[in-house]
Amino acid sequence: MSDIATVTKGPGAQQRAPMLTDKNLDFYNEIKNTKNSTSIHIRRGDYLEFAVKKEIVIPQEDYFISAINLLKEKIGNKKIKLFFFSNDMDWVKEKLIPLVKDDYTLVEGNDEKAGYIDFYLLMCCNHQIGSVGGFAWKAHFFNRYKNKLLIMPKGNKGIKPHIIEDPTL
Repeated sequence: MSDIATVTKGPGAQQRAPMLTDKNLDFYNEIKNTKNSTSIHIRRGDYLEFAVKKEIVIPQEDYFISAINLLKEKIGNKKIKLFFFSNDMDWVKEKLIPLVKDDYTLVEGNDEKAGYIDFYLLMCCNHQIGSVGGFAWKAHFFNRYKNKLLIMPKGNKGIKPHIIEDPTL
């Protein structure tokens, strides 16, 4: 059996979708049934050592809270729900979740071999907030939501969130 299926009903109709485990199907349904669903992709883990070698600044808590606030401002301060994806969920739970004031879900359970599942779930959210790398950027590119927004870090010192107006690959 293939690990890809065609969605024939709902907002993603005729879209090729990976076969989802029950847990991932629950995440998918929660995302699709949530107004202003917002994925936050936080890459740390493997990237921390690479970043030191290349002198890349990794976004910290202040960046993500500022990005959330910027998104809310841009959509008229409407209620949002955050879906966190990370290869360092312990950091997310310890450093970021205590600062989050919005409803959220931690999308856990997929290892790096199932990164394509996380990519698909990221893509299904209305809006994306990314960190270093291009994972959220690419997921946003394939996102079919009409009024989607992408927020990515800008600058290498004192990283600030900014909206990407035309996220071409």
